[in-house]
Amino acid sequence: MNNTNIFSENVKLLREQANLSQAELGAAIGISKQTVNDIEHGRSKTTLDRAIILADYFNVPLDYLVGNGIYAYWDKVIEIKPIIIDELIKLQIPEKIINKLETDDNFFLKYIPAIFYKIVFDYTSK
Repeated sequence: MNNTNIFSENVKLLREQANLSQAELGAAIGISKQTVNDIEHGRSKTTLDRAIILADYFNVPLDYLVGNGIYAYWDKVIEIKPIIIDELIKLQIPEKIINKLETDDNFFLKYIPAIFYKIVFDYTSK
């Protein structure tokens, strides 16, 4: 499957999960219903700016939308977020940070790569 198909499928999935029509999504981000339809069916490539707007609108990482990078599987990462947080507690991450991770997906999104980096660095420097 190519990235255009992944992007198209993820936009459609997110729109449906948000219970939005194509017209409602288009109105919310400033494009037509037909453009949303074309994006969802892979008939229209989108600009980086529009992809960022869609990612921001749905509160997901751009990597998730395009199926690339560490957050290509963001939906699965969110599903196991409690498990990740339990492991971070075992690593003695400060309670203030744990509380923020539990309640703020955007913070979680930004903080997790730093945690992974620390774990890898600590493990490989032993």
